[in-house]
Amino acid sequence: MPFRAPRISEQELDRRLTGVRDMIWAEPNPHEDPDYRRAFVQKLARRAGWASPFDDADTADPGPGRVSTPAGLEVVVARWEVALADRSYLPSDPTAELARLVQNLSLHVLSPGLATVSPGEIGSRLAQEFMVTTPSFGASVRLLGDFLSTLATGDRWLGVIAEFSEGYAAGVRNRALQEQTTMLTALDNAWAERQFDALRDARHFREIFRESPVAMGVLDSGGRITHSNRSLQELLGRAGDHLRGLELATFAHTAQDRDVIRSLYRRPGQPPAGTGPRQVQLTAFTGRRIWVSLCVDDRSPEHDIHVVMVNAIDSMQIRRWLDHRAERDDVTELPDQRSFLRRLKDLLADRRAALGVGVYAIRLDGLSAITKRLGAAAGARAGRILAARAQSGADSAELVAQLDDHTLGFLIADPAGWASAGDMIKRLVALLGGPLQVGNDKPVAVTPVVGAAQTRSRDTDPAVLLRWVYQSLDAATVDTSDAVAFHDPESVEWRWERDRNLALTRLPRALETGEVWFTHAPIASAETGEIVGAHATPDWRRPQQWPVPLSDVLRLATDMDWSMRISVWMIRQAAGQIAEWYRLFGDQAPFLRIDLPKGLVLNDALAEHLSDALRAHSFPTKLLQLGFHESSLVRAGRRCQQVVTIASTGVGLVLNGFGVDVRHINLVPQLYLGGMVIPPELAPELTTHPIRSATSVIKSLIELAHKLEAEVTVQAVDSTAQEGKAREFGCRHIEGDVVGKPERAVDFATRYLDVPHDIQTA
Repeated sequence: MPFRAPRISEQELDRRLTGVRDMIWAEPNPHEDPDYRRAFVQKLARRAGWASPFDDADTADPGPGRVSTPAGLEVVVARWEVALADRSYLPSDPTAELARLVQNLSLHVLSPGLATVSPGEIGSRLAQEFMVTTPSFGASVRLLGDFLSTLATGDRWLGVIAEFSEGYAAGVRNRALQEQTTMLTALDNAWAERQFDALRDARHFREIFRESPVAMGVLDSGGRITHSNRSLQELLGRAGDHLRGLELATFAHTAQDRDVIRSLYRRPGQPPAGTGPRQVQLTAFTGRRIWVSLCVDDRSPEHDIHVVMVNAIDSMQIRRWLDHRAERDDVTELPDQRSFLRRLKDLLADRRAALGVGVYAIRLDGLSAITKRLGAAAGARAGRILAARAQSGADSAELVAQLDDHTLGFLIADPAGWASAGDMIKRLVALLGGPLQVGNDKPVAVTPVVGAAQTRSRDTDPAVLLRWVYQSLDAATVDTSDAVAFHDPESVEWRWERDRNLALTRLPRALETGEVWFTHAPIASAETGEIVGAHATPDWRRPQQWPVPLSDVLRLATDMDWSMRISVWMIRQAAGQIAEWYRLFGDQAPFLRIDLPKGLVLNDALAEHLSDALRAHSFPTKLLQLGFHESSLVRAGRRCQQVVTIASTGVGLVLNGFGVDVRHINLVPQLYLGGMVIPPELAPELTTHPIRSATSVIKSLIELAHKLEAEVTVQAVDSTAQEGKAREFGCRHIEGDVVGKPERAVDFATRYLDVPHDIQTA
């Protein structure tokens, strides 16, 4: 019989969460009491054979059968110092610091709760501060391993050495990334020097101006372009005649970039700004954004301003990659423990928010067994899947991070986050405890173990808070065997849940690679029956390769707060499709409506993405219609301020669920709506029955919409009788089987071409 992971009932999970809450509000740990710590460290120090920092040197007694202090701690420190100094750099006098590190390693073996520095942090410091080489580190492991193994029975010292080694490996990696960043900075400085050479000599500037592969230009005292070489024209997307007379600052992408550029112009009565390179972002005529390094010199004899700029995208991408790698886990791509502690420290520094800060942690018990049983590749794949699930389900967390190889951390930043954290943890336990398909073997599972800690004072140390979390995890962890938990593959319910979760993890990649596309349901005029637009809905490009309908996956994604990511993809795809139709049909192009996810929260980021999509394509903005649910447009009984921003772009705003989900009808006039959609649930109201027809809900809704000066679309119009009623009630547009079923974009375009429109080429 294969081992099966035990299911945790709702009652049991509530009981465990209650225990965690009690732990959070319990009295301070006795280990934090100075007197307790003093007495306990004295006992541990004597047991280890070295003097306690609290002992009097004259009265310290090593005890019978124990080595004296010189033969204990000081000998280990001295030997370690020799091993490090042999092939590594050491500070002028590292003895005191090495002694402190050895004490902490010893405490991790004897009583981990008293240690103040983790073994991983010690290993990382050796790599980054002491610059310890690989041979010196190998000698350190052998020496410290021999010493720590004598302190206590059992094999706890092996775990300490393993974590110590992992920290060293992470430190070496970060050191390498820092060195690469330093090299990149040196290359940038060398490039800047080359550009300065061109600017310092006006004659040389004129000689290379025309044929230089570097963008070069001449500005007048007001910053207006008077001359531009071919490279600058290609960079900005226009010929020289179109650039002449334009102020360079008008190409700035943001107001901050504009201020930086203008600060480089000569100001009457002020000294020159100098030639130091400034990185700014420009927007070319084509709408493409470009990061450039800009050098300016305003000391030319002709009193012109000489400008040199180079595309800095490659350099910035490398820098961003280095910064990203320096703060991310190699396997899961989540922020690492160092990033987590830094963010935690920033929050604790805010005196107003410090008491609302805390940490949840989930230990993935069984992940090591998966690696041991199925191999490193399977373990890494399981880690990536679990990390993706953790990110999708942690809606109340300020930050999700990889605290160690099998522990995820969730940073809670305010009291509101704590109020909803219980539901978040329930959801995460269900997600993380679900089946994992990591290879050709049967699906496997891990057992999530929950721990938590919250700040008790405004002076809580981040490392102490994290140590409380680990103590909470240790108290909740049940000793299990190394057996891998396998799920029963015969369960239909489990197979569906597995397929849906697997599809969710593959969804971002599917969106990027074109595995998801739009199907287009034609929309017709209720009065004439002529097709005037389409309703685009995401679907799998090859449904036979996906066992779960995309609609089910998108509902799960919305529950996991992926609404923004999906909305941005839909807007970009719709803008590209409309631009293509506009090139084909000209002014007679059909409009396209997309329904954004119900859980979407309007914000400035969405408005910016919409503006980017509109700038990237050329078409009348009224051809794009965005369908929203009321919850996206109204928040706390008031209109969202971003409604005005989105409406100002000229796209049509459409209210979905009219008659079913609309609760703030009094706010509808403030939403700048161009249309309302009556959902399929109300389609039966399009009846020819004389009594029901006279009192039809749809008829009343259409009359209300007309008073609000909004067009109405009725969905699920599947018969000619319903079509006639929609026309009778005054409906503007209809959608359903009577018009046509959803189809590919090319099929819709063919259908549209078959209709006798007055086509004009754009």
